[in-house]
Amino acid sequence: MFFFSYFVGLIGVRLASGLGLEWLTRPRVLLPGYGLMAAGLAALPLGESPILLVSVGLICGASHGILMPVLYALLLFGVPRDRRGWAVALLAAAFDFGNVVGAVGLGLAAEALGYRGIFALGAVVVAAGAATAHWWGRR
Repeated sequence: MFFFSYFVGLIGVRLASGLGLEWLTRPRVLLPGYGLMAAGLAALPLGESPILLVSVGLICGASHGILMPVLYALLLFGVPRDRRGWAVALLAAAFDFGNVVGAVGLGLAAEALGYRGIFALGAVVVAAGAATAHWWGRR
């Protein structure tokens, strides 16, 4: 249920932005997008009801649907035209590397912190990353 609703949220946001809701594609949506992701991760361990899983899946999926296209656009317009393919490949590789290392690292943390603690840690990591990116972007 979580991943089905996650992808409904993700695809729904991308369709909405492609159908005219252009404000979903602006850099100023990054901070709210990260906030949604952090809130969803923090809410996930609060219960086991299907409604909670579907709601959090929609929230996290929608935030992913907001964040990734904007991050790719910022990346593409921040590098010279002849380096854009390299930059996209590097971002995709970093994302995959983060999934592998994150799975191992968060797996070890989950063993120590437990189910509820790992989602709180995930929310803190997302919030810290968002704050850092926001600060860095303003510089």
